[in-house]
Order: sequence, then structure tokens, then C-alpha cells
Amino acid sequence: MTAAPITSFDLIASPADLDSICSDITAHSSIQARAIIDGAEQLFLRAKGSADTAIATITRGGLRSTMILSAKDRLWPPSDALHALCDRLGVTELTIESVKGLASGDAADPPPAQATTSYINERLYFVNLQQAPQDSAYSSNTRRNIAKAKRAGVSVESRNDPASLQAHFALTDSSVARRESRGESVALRGSRERSARFLANMQATLFQAQLGDQTLSSNLVFFQGKNAYYYDGGSSPEGMSLGASHLLMNAIINKLHADGYRNLNLGIARAGNDGLIRFKEGFAAELRFIDRATYDRDRLGLRAANLLRRLRREAARRLMPA
Repeated sequence: MTAAPITSFDLIASPADLDSICSDITAHSSIQARAIIDGAEQLFLRAKGSADTAIATITRGGLRSTMILSAKDRLWPPSDALHALCDRLGVTELTIESVKGLASGDAADPPPAQATTSYINERLYFVNLQQAPQDSAYSSNTRRNIAKAKRAGVSVESRNDPASLQAHFALTDSSVARRESRGESVALRGSRERSARFLANMQATLFQAQLGDQTLSSNLVFFQGKNAYYYDGGSSPEGMSLGASHLLMNAIINKLHADGYRNLNLGIARAGNDGLIRFKEGFAAELRFIDRATYDRDRLGLRAANLLRRLRREAARRLMPA
């Protein structure tokens, strides 16, 4: 179901309801939240005929620049107005997200034309932390595993030291290999460089389930504003058998609620990953949907403009007084 073509965009310097807009949209978009944390340029714009404000971030490289545009509306296929805006800003790759939260169309909707990659009605799991967590809302299997881990003496700690991060990497590698051996589709692994940077900058926390001096399960959660995002995680075979991952996620949810976070984005669980879907649904996570399409706009003229823009910035920095 394709929306009517958008003929113009209005740039908004500082929306009056900025906090609400950012929280609502970025809560559903971990890639947008990561771009903001990484210091990407931010724009706020409103399409003609829409009451909703969209968020755009631009990450600039030497010759190429990437824009992520997140909105509640479907803004594809890119209109002439959007292409003109991207040309003016030197954007060579454009990713458009619809983060309305509900299914935005039939599963049979075709991929957006000319998109290099696209995901339609991607399944996203989402925990509302503004309400006190209720164990009674969890699935019986989740409650059993939490109880099993407690009986075994498993405890949960939050950490940010290098040794704990290395243990985290080992557990995520083990979990990815285990899922791939079962033929499951595994999303792209989290960036180790970004994980280390987020921890060093106090933008993320490692939560780990321990039994004695052994780390059984580990999750990395990062933060943007009052939203929290599961980044990646893993468990050892022993941790799986003891229910450590369930105890760990329960502790994370309770801690984030107590600390005043609004939402926990548990990430994507694609069709066919039945175990991952059961795990996320076991915590009474709400099922939301997002659509995403990426367009390659790489042009020689845009690269030249980006190079000139970079040279001007560097020249301006050199002229600034020390």
C-alpha cells in the first residue's frame, strides 16, 4: 500500500514537542538511536500533508554521506522533494524507516522499487517500562526458568570492565554459532568496536548472569535518552540449561524500570527464529512492526560536493584561534 507522493518537506529548527517526538520514534529504531549517540547530524522535517515530524540523521564520511530517515508515515518511494533534499545535503545512501509500530500493510506488499535492500513488516519486540513489571504476565516457561536459575544460585551483576566485555564476546560468538548450526537466520552481529566505545563512554551497560566465577549469560544494553536497547547477548550451554538468560532478562527489565527508563527495545526476531520469538514473547513484550528500505544514491557529483564540503570544514578549523 503506497502512500501518495510527497511534494515537499519543511525543515523544523526545533519542534516544540521535540522530546516526545524523539522518544516515540527512536524508541522503535535502534539504528537511529545509535546514529544519534555516535554524534550524527540531526534534522527534523515534516512532509506536506502530514501532522507527524520525521527525524533524520546524517553520518558524513570523506566522500559519502548516509542519511537515516525515520517517520511514522511511509515515505517511500523517495519523492523528487526528498531526492532534492538529499542532493542539497550530499547524501549518497538513504535509509527510510516507517516506525509506526503497528503492521503498516499486508505481508504481501512488494519491496519498494529501486531499493537495494528492504524489510517489510519486520517483527520488533518492545517492553513498556513505564508500568511495573508483572511476573504473572510472563509465560509459564519463562517463570520456570527464572525459578530454576534462582535455585541454582545464579546471580546478576552489571559491569563495564574489559575482562567482562571479552567474556561477553565469547558468549555471543557461542550463541551465534549454535543458532547457525540449527539453520536459523542470524541478524548481523553487534560491532565490537561500538560495544567497547559505548561502555567506555557510559552509554551502555553489560548485564551478566554469574554462577561463582563463571559467566553463564551476558547482555549489552545501550541507552539513548530514556529509551534502552538490547544490543546483543549470548549464553553458554550450561547457562541455557539453568535458565540463566531468563533470569538475566528479568533482572534487566526490573532494573531499567526502577531507573526510570520508558521503553526497552528488544530488537528484531525474524520469522523462523522460533526460539528467539518465544524468548521475547515470554516477557510479555509487545509485537511492533517496522519497515525499512535503503537506496543507493552514490553519484560522482555528490562525492565531489562532499569532498569540497569537507575541505571547507577543515580550512575553517585551521583558521580558528587556538
